[in-house]
Amino acid sequence: MKSLIDAHCHLADPRLAPVLDEVMARARSRGIEFFIQGGVGPDDWSRQLELSFREKGILPAFGLHPWWVDQKGDEDCERALTELDQRLALSTQNGSPRVVGLGELGLDYGPRTHEESRDRQLRVFRSQLILAKKHGLPLVLHIVHAHEEAIAELKTADTAGRGGIVHAFTGGPGLARRYCELGLTLSIGGPVARKGFESLKRAVVTLRPNQFVLESDSPDQPPPGYALNEPASLWDVAEEVGRLRSEQASEVLQRSRDRLNEIFKLEL
Repeated sequence: MKSLIDAHCHLADPRLAPVLDEVMARARSRGIEFFIQGGVGPDDWSRQLELSFREKGILPAFGLHPWWVDQKGDEDCERALTELDQRLALSTQNGSPRVVGLGELGLDYGPRTHEESRDRQLRVFRSQLILAKKHGLPLVLHIVHAHEEAIAELKTADTAGRGGIVHAFTGGPGLARRYCELGLTLSIGGPVARKGFESLKRAVVTLRPNQFVLESDSPDQPPPGYALNEPASLWDVAEEVGRLRSEQASEVLQRSRDRLNEIFKLEL
């Protein structure tokens, strides 16, 4: 079996620092060698780069997470967007690792954010879509309770051809179809293995093999049995997806690997 890829995780998250050596060892013992990151904000981008020099297989992604935007003011966001543009322009120069995607970007109108930040979230989302086009990067999308707004923006921005993933997708078949029609790929994680999430499970059954990939979202959204999520849980996700689709977990993981190679131009 070829080395596997975790479609989305946050291995630079400070919560993982005390146990990261063990987490990485468990992932590699299960064949998971590559880890696409999700960007949060400037501090996280720096931690990602530092980690990428210490650990093999770290694939950086830089973006302004809607939660980060929610907590900041307009001037903070403008400065961070300028820094993001500059960092993306310098990607791969001076020995820096290549940034493989732009994100997490998107809209979160759920209970974790304040309603008064929605206009700012929307402006920052639009700005990041422009940067993704400028730098030719696929998207790593975070959308919560804002799918209509996000889909409208994605259509207006004309994201066709760049593609990307809808991280932590938990919607039903209809919403899945709408994102796939935009050329995006759905990223499925721990919730599929939990009780409930019946709409997601119905969607998983209806998707074509190249329309979804698998993620851990470490250290968050674990499947049952994990207090702190880690990339090794990718196998738990694959087992449940395989059960739903009457496929082998190894087959699902290899196909996810192949699709991620295409989306992020990894050549792994």
